[in-house]
Amino acid sequence: MLCRSCAGWLRSLPTLRLPAPGSPPAWSSARLPALPVWAAASVSAASPGGWYEALAASAPVRTAEEVLLGAQEATGLPWWSNIILSTVALRGAVTLPLAAYQHYILAKLGGKLATRNKRHRQAP
Repeated sequence: MLCRSCAGWLRSLPTLRLPAPGSPPAWSSARLPALPVWAAASVSAASPGGWYEALAASAPVRTAEEVLLGAQEATGLPWWSNIILSTVALRGAVTLPLAAYQHYILAKLGGKLATRNKRHRQAP
């Protein structure tokens, strides 16, 4: 497998040979398929019925995927700018109202604290 460009030349990534299910034993003369090292690490996580597949099929992940796809279709932007735009929009929709409410509560609380401090200073 060829990957990265190093000074204009392509270099090959190291591979790991794993036996396929139902393949002959390792001591036989049959040739095993080559598998990149980075793919071998994720084989156990992506097995059917594994935790990765269960997480990918969950409702929150599917909803997020649908929202991102809908936003991309609506805007026509590339995927990377769509992620940035969706992040900014979500943070604005959640964080701005909470920050405004926090300022409102602090203003109410600040008035009460100022009144209490005045009474405390006046009392001998």
